[in-house]
Amino acid sequence: MSTEDIRANILFVDDQQSILRILKKLFCKDYNVTTSENVDDAIKILNKTKIDVIVTDYEMPIKDGLYMLEYVNKNFNHIKKIMMTGNVERDLVIDAIRDTRLSKRQLPSMPCSLHSRSRCGGAAKRQK
Repeated sequence: MSTEDIRANILFVDDQQSILRILKKLFCKDYNVTTSENVDDAIKILNKTKIDVIVTDYEMPIKDGLYMLEYVNKNFNHIKKIMMTGNVERDLVIDAIRDTRLSKRQLPSMPCSLHSRSRCGGAAKRQK
């Protein structure tokens, strides 16, 4: 059995390619990472690939992260679900989570900065 067979499979869904590239670099050493730029493509991936965790952005065009998580709840309830957002309207986000019957949990801060050295080789550009 290879290392790839025992690592968890994470699907990141975000309409911003730059965010997907960063997330892939941050997590590729410890997880099998798949990315999708939209909900429809993510659904196709879910239907043909074993996914253990899905991390989706909240705000995306056409179908948003809430639609994505509702779909996963209905069709792949065993998958762990995480929603990320840059939206600063806290009440809007909390209401959205309640609407999808997802549990709101405080997660610890990421152990590394998005601007720090990548764990999978190369360095991320630092902002000045």
